[in-house]
Amino acid sequence: MRFWRLAVVCAAMLAVAGCGASDELLNSCPRVTGATVVSWDGAELKVGVWLQDLEEDSVDLLVTDGNGEAIDEVLGHGGVGLTSTAELPGAGHELLIAGKHVKGSSMGFQPVDIQGCQGEEFRIDIPAVGGGR
Repeated sequence: MRFWRLAVVCAAMLAVAGCGASDELLNSCPRVTGATVVSWDGAELKVGVWLQDLEEDSVDLLVTDGNGEAIDEVLGHGGVGLTSTAELPGAGHELLIAGKHVKGSSMGFQPVDIQGCQGEEFRIDIPAVGGGR
């Protein structure tokens, strides 16, 4: 009998102590886990980008050139409504960017999920056309 009273008291304490603890789950921001230049011929830059989001939210990418200016014309999979996955390395996407938008020797990719949570910018170096600098 004493065991049951103790069990009821412990269960009641756990229920009260746990109330509200898991009522609100926080959203994790998306991440670019990797990006690489697939090809670059001066006319078109092809980049592979991998997106991870623990909630697997839809992700937009803010793509910037080497001067930090936004590039709005991103083709291939595009920069809006990209899929993500919780698994590493993330969902892969191929982006195509016209050569006229490639300025400077780097490019940035900043993910933003559908809830507006911005991940950190991921930057890559862009090689000179033909492999030399």
